[in-house]
Amino acid sequence: MNIRYLEMSESVVFEQLLTIVLILSAAKIAGFIAERLKQPAVLGELLIGIILGPSLLGWIDIHSTTLTFLAEVGVIILLFEVGLKSNIDELLSAGRTSTLVAVLGVFIPLFLGYAYRAPISCTLIPWFPSL
Repeated sequence: MNIRYLEMSESVVFEQLLTIVLILSAAKIAGFIAERLKQPAVLGELLIGIILGPSLLGWIDIHSTTLTFLAEVGVIILLFEVGLKSNIDELLSAGRTSTLVAVLGVFIPLFLGYAYRAPISCTLIPWFPSL
């Protein structure tokens, strides 16, 4: 094995681990500060993500394959945990109201987005259906 390749791979691994440690530490600290200000911890975590990410400081490379993989695993675990805490009886008891909210929550933004873009798209794309 080439020594130069080994040195490069070790530096890449170190950089990825350092990034993960920075993200987790900053999120934990920001969540703690948010809770001390009587706000949800997730608000502090979101704000620190905006600050460290490409929106402001750009310290975190969002195109990293390691970070993308860990983000996808995190979403899977989050959704699994939500499923574990869901109670089918409570969901069914909400019934008609929750169904109405869900349907309107999908179709109203869909319709408004279509209505907003349709006049612009009709001039750019001849085959785009108009309202």
